[in-house]
Amino acid sequence: MYYCTSCGKLNVDGARYCYSCGSSIKVPDQAKSVPSPEGQEEPREDTRISPLVAENLEHGIADRFTAVTPESVPTARTESEIPPHRKDDLLAIDTPTQAQSSSVLESSPADSDAGAEAAVSPSMASEFRQEYRSLPTLKLVAIANSDTSEYRAAAIEAARAELTHRGENWQDEETVMQAENPVSEVDAGKFREMTSMTKLLKILLGVSAAMAIVRLFSACLQFLLLAGGTFSQAEGHANDSRQAVIALFGGTLYLVTAVVFGRWIYRANQNVRALGAQDMRFTPGWAVGYFFVPIITLWRPYQAMKDLWRASKSPGAWQSAKPGSILGLWWTLWIISNFLGLTSFRALMGAHDIVSFLSATIIQMVSDVVDIPLCIVALTLVSQIHQSQNAASTASSLQDTATAPGS
Repeated sequence: MYYCTSCGKLNVDGARYCYSCGSSIKVPDQAKSVPSPEGQEEPREDTRISPLVAENLEHGIADRFTAVTPESVPTARTESEIPPHRKDDLLAIDTPTQAQSSSVLESSPADSDAGAEAAVSPSMASEFRQEYRSLPTLKLVAIANSDTSEYRAAAIEAARAELTHRGENWQDEETVMQAENPVSEVDAGKFREMTSMTKLLKILLGVSAAMAIVRLFSACLQFLLLAGGTFSQAEGHANDSRQAVIALFGGTLYLVTAVVFGRWIYRANQNVRALGAQDMRFTPGWAVGYFFVPIITLWRPYQAMKDLWRASKSPGAWQSAKPGSILGLWWTLWIISNFLGLTSFRALMGAHDIVSFLSATIIQMVSDVVDIPLCIVALTLVSQIHQSQNAASTASSLQDTATAPGS
């Protein structure tokens, strides 16, 4: 037996790595085996893996039980070469010993399969089964349908037992296909019906169009009052009160509509991914967030909405789908409306006489005129995207029904 030069722990004869710290054990030629003190328990056989194998464990719990291959045979590594966050893993992973590794590498594939099956023990299978309780079903299906050249026999049996316990058929063709072709977590989401949210958004856009007409009418009354040259204090106070109430109600309506529109865009982007759209350029979060980023807000929200429109029309081949002409009209009106609204606000804040108030009122009237068709076009755009997604969802459901076993 030899002592580790790094941590001082006693190791079994022939061990290349310390069972405690994983350091490489370099034994000089003149070194002799040290007998264990009387009454002291012999160290258990080294069943821990080398730092190189621990460093390669990057693909989840199941990959910790990968069978031994020539590429996984340990090579000498010093403790300083082990990443700090990997050292603790050495004590928690069960792998074949050096002698077992050599026997597996020297045996034929048929012998390896037979030996792996014979090596299954109740304790090992129980340990794997306990680990697999937290794994998703598709991952377990992939393990259950693998062979012993990829996973240990105990791991495969434990995966099958866990799937049976969950009431899943690990040999189902559709489930196996999904396990072999996994999708991202976002894409794996279910299609969520948006009828209620779309109705609410359409109502808000319709009310916003009506509100723009009310603002335009009130602005016309203010223009006529100012253009008359003279008016009483009561007339001026009544005009200011009317404009203030309309501005307060209009501002509140704008905020509510913006929040609902943002949620609708986010949900619609999630839905196209659930319908099969892949490699989308913008995430659901950024499809909304770009509206609030200076400068790039001039084009990125339009690009995100264009991708959403195309993916809703043809989720499986959205890159080749042509965008509708309504997108350009909607974005043009949106840019003009925002520019006029900001200009009108600055002009109103800087007004100090009748002439400047007249100029600010004219700009406000033009802005209100643009807002009316903007709301109508936005309402139409929302309706088209919603109808396209519902049609794609129905087609997908019919296809699933037609391909279902026994149909």
